[in-house]
Amino acid sequence: MKLKNITAVFLTATLLFSSVPVSYPSSIFAAETVSEVHAEIPLDSDNVRFTVVDYDTGEKIALDKEFSYFAIVPYIWASDDTQQNPSTVYLYPDSNPYIWEQTISEGETINAGLADGSLNDNYYLPDDYEEITRYENGSVDVVIKLKSNEGFELPPGSVRVTVTDGDTGELIPDEVFAKAPLTIGTNIVTKGGVTGPIIMVEKNRAVIKENLASLYKSADKFELYFDGESEIKVYDNNSMDIFLTTAPKAEANGDVNDDGEFNVADVVLLQKWLLAVPDTHLVDWKAADFCNDNVLNVFDLCLMKQELTKKMVTTYVEPDERFEWGVPFYVVNDGLKLYSGPDESYDVIASIPADTRLTESGVKKNNNTWLFTEYNGQCGWINTLGADGKMVIRFDEVAKKPVIYLYPEKEKDVHVELELTESELNTTYPKYDNGWDVTAYPDGTLLNNADGSHHRYLFWDAVNCRTRFDFSKGFCVAGSDTESFLKEKLTYMGLNEQEMNEFIVFWLPLMEHNAYNLISFQGDVYTNSAKLNITPEPDCLLRVFMAYVPLKEAVDIEPQQLNTFERKGFTVVEWGGAEVNTFNVK
Repeated sequence: MKLKNITAVFLTATLLFSSVPVSYPSSIFAAETVSEVHAEIPLDSDNVRFTVVDYDTGEKIALDKEFSYFAIVPYIWASDDTQQNPSTVYLYPDSNPYIWEQTISEGETINAGLADGSLNDNYYLPDDYEEITRYENGSVDVVIKLKSNEGFELPPGSVRVTVTDGDTGELIPDEVFAKAPLTIGTNIVTKGGVTGPIIMVEKNRAVIKENLASLYKSADKFELYFDGESEIKVYDNNSMDIFLTTAPKAEANGDVNDDGEFNVADVVLLQKWLLAVPDTHLVDWKAADFCNDNVLNVFDLCLMKQELTKKMVTTYVEPDERFEWGVPFYVVNDGLKLYSGPDESYDVIASIPADTRLTESGVKKNNNTWLFTEYNGQCGWINTLGADGKMVIRFDEVAKKPVIYLYPEKEKDVHVELELTESELNTTYPKYDNGWDVTAYPDGTLLNNADGSHHRYLFWDAVNCRTRFDFSKGFCVAGSDTESFLKEKLTYMGLNEQEMNEFIVFWLPLMEHNAYNLISFQGDVYTNSAKLNITPEPDCLLRVFMAYVPLKEAVDIEPQQLNTFERKGFTVVEWGGAEVNTFNVK
C-alpha cells in the first residue's frame, strides 16, 4: 500500500538565526529529571533552553543515541499572535539541554515543534508535549516531552488499511490488489484549506508512514471516497486504522431486454417502463435493479445511465503537448464543464464540482485559455476563464523562497521590481510597495529606505502559479546524495559559499529524506514568468531556481547542461525553488 500525496507543498522564506550550542560536563546528561537539571544549570539572560525528556519518567533523552536526525523548530509570537521571527528556524541540538542565544522580548511568547523526520518509531509527540517557563531575567525554559510508543501496535504517524469483502466477511486476498490496486479518495477540510491524499491499497493490512491521524484530529471534515462501509480508529500516538468493507456485489448488468448486450436500447426500455408506456415489457427486470433493493425506480435509471456512460468510450481532441509532470489546480465553483475539445462547440463530457483537485496534463499551441486534464478517468478540456474573464480554477503551484542579493561595487541606491505574469505576489520581506527601494553596500548589506531596517536579501513568494516547469532534462538524485549534489551544482553555477549554504540549509531537510528527487534548474520558463526589473541595471545577473519532484523510485532523464557565472561590476544573485507534487509522478 502506498499513499500518493497530491497536495503540492510550497514553502515560505527561511531567514536563519545563529544558534550557539553550549557544552556541559557529560555527567550532567546522565539521568537527571528536568527539575534537577534546571536547578544545577543557571540560565543566563536572553537565552532559551530546550530540554527533551521522556513524558512519563521526566528523564532526559540521549538524542545522539536515539535519533539519527533531530531538529527543533521554534516560533516567536507577538502579543497579537503574529509571528515575530520572519521565517522558520531549524535548531540541531548537539547536547541536551541545548541553549539558543535568542532574546524573547517582553510581550512576546515562544513555542516549539519538531521538524518532519525527527522522530523514529520509538517515540511520538503527545498533544501536551510542551512546558514553557519564563524567568525574570528574560530567559526561557522550553521542555519538549516525548512519549514512548511502547504498547502501541502501530508505529507513530502511520496508517493501516484493512479491507473486508462485504459478501464473504473475509479479508480480500493480496492477489486481488496486485492485479488492480484499490484507490481510496479523501476530502479533508481544515482551517488551512482543502487537501485530498489518495490512498493506493496494493496489499491488505500493509502499514504506511503517513500522519493522517493529525489531519483527522484537526479537520473540520474528513471524508473517505469508498463504495462501501468505512470505520476509522485513531490512537494516541497519531497512528490510524482504517477498516473498509466492500458493498455487496449487485447482480444488475443493465441488459433488461436480454439481447446479450447492455446499450442505449436498455436505458430507453427502462425509461418507458417507468413512464408506464403501454406494451412495455422488461425481459429481465433484475438486470436493472442497480440499487439492489428489489424495486425499480428513477434511482435505478440514474445508476443505469452512469454505468452506460462509463462503458461508452468518449473521443477527445489530443493536445499538441502532453506533460508528465503537470501543474495541479483546484476547481473554484461547482459545475465546471469538461469538453471533448478546446472550444465550447465540442460536447460536454462531465460537470466537475468545486474543490476538485486536478492536474494540467496537456496544452494546445497558441491557446493559453484551455487546458487538457483528466477527471474520473475521462480526458478532456477545461476553459480556465469564465464569462466575466476571471479564472475559474486556482493553481496549486507557488514560487517558493526566491531571495535576491545585491552586490554593488560601491554604495548605491537601488530600485527592484517584480513583474509576475503567471502568478500573484503573496508574501514579501521587507514589505514590497510597488517595488523595493534600498541602499546596497558592496558586502551585500541592504538598508530598506522605507523603514530603516537592515537585511541580507530581499524575499518574495507567489501563489496561484501557472508556470509549467520544464522537466525535459535534469537529474535523478538519491535523497542521501542531496547535500553533495547541491554543493557541486550550486558552486558550478556561481553561488558563493554563503549563498550556497543558505540554499542548502533551507532545502536539505526537505529533500534528503526522500528516496529520490527529480531535479531540474529552470531557465526561461521561470525568468519569463517572474521578470526582475532593477534600476540601475546590474552588470551581471544570476537567477537560480530549482524545481524538484519527490520520487519513491529512480527514473531515467537526460542530464541537464548547466552554465557557469562570472561576477563583474554590479552583481545581482537570486535563488529559489519549488517542490512539485502531481498525479503524474511515477
